[in-house]
Amino acid sequence: MASMAQQKWDFLTLSANDEANLTADWSFSDPYYYNTSTSGKGIYVGRYSKKGKDYSPYFNVADSAAKYSSTVEANGVELEMTKGLKFGFANEGSRRFQGNNNKAFRIYKGKKGYGIYPQMPGAFFVIPNVAVGDTVIVVSRPGGKDGRGLTSENLTILSGFESTIEPNNVLNKGVSKVNGNVLIGSIGKTSILLSVEVKKPTTDISQLRTSVIGRPENIYNLNGQFVGTDLNKLPQGVYIQYGKKVIKK
Repeated sequence: MASMAQQKWDFLTLSANDEANLTADWSFSDPYYYNTSTSGKGIYVGRYSKKGKDYSPYFNVADSAAKYSSTVEANGVELEMTKGLKFGFANEGSRRFQGNNNKAFRIYKGKKGYGIYPQMPGAFFVIPNVAVGDTVIVVSRPGGKDGRGLTSENLTILSGFESTIEPNNVLNKGVSKVNGNVLIGSIGKTSILLSVEVKKPTTDISQLRTSVIGRPENIYNLNGQFVGTDLNKLPQGVYIQYGKKVIKK
């Protein structure tokens, strides 16, 4: 599996190239950039046929979400701030893939910086090429009193990823259970996304000893990769749990 070239996305800042392409191609209505031009096809999540043959229940399958989503473009160029991430929208009830709607995808320009703000309920994004044991961290701001938040697919949740009326930034954190795609979806109306980060696991046993306090049941192989939480479900071998080596016979 190819590893990601980029491990962190900071949505609070906007490069000069992104700003130029957004200004040339997207509309701006303070405080949002939004895409109503033809480059909006960059966020189509797929094609809908009347017979529903192109439909996949991708809210439950991250790989299908990756298939029916796209990188975000402005002026025919992929945005640097979201480079490598794939975004999409879904109406699961009617089985319609949606995209390119007026103000469907917005970039928020606030006093403290920018943020990604997919406007429609059912928004999601995919982080590709995540490895088992990688820690995924998404910082978001619900920005509403109606119970907003993020959900995930293929992560063991450590914090966040739930509906909340918290007005401040929320730390959503989880450990990947797969080698492949991790899906981040929305609960209720979409939260503002501030940053995404993928961290590789530590390979130092002494560091693992200090880290198990927050999640002691986690089990790692000798390379420091997260492999699960139930020793009985793992094949024979030597593992690390509770900061110590354990042997599964």
